[in-house]
Amino acid sequence: SLRSSLQPQAGGANGSVTLNLRSGAYKEGGVGASLTHNPAGQRSKIFIERLWRSLKQEALYLEEISDGFQARRVIKKWITFYNTERPHSALDRQTLDDAYWAGLEQQKVA
Repeated sequence: SLRSSLQPQAGGANGSVTLNLRSGAYKEGGVGASLTHNPAGQRSKIFIERLWRSLKQEALYLEEISDGFQARRVIKKWITFYNTERPHSALDRQTLDDAYWAGLEQQKVA
């Protein structure tokens, strides 16, 4: 899975954190080499860039990360927060979890 293929690495020359995808998981997930060849891919690219910017600004830059294990913990904690507690303006201030479960309930009713 793509989730298990994340390999955080910390401690670059500028203290940066990078995430590398193992090529096998990248190909298994059906992700193309470029996301810019079609409009849907471009939207995906924009979403990923915004998500990455939020992760850096709301979590990574606030922590003193010394190794990949710590980076992984910080990222996991932030993703949990992002999905379960952080309200999103595009979802009328709902969390992602609330919007997902409400959508499932609407499908059951229909």
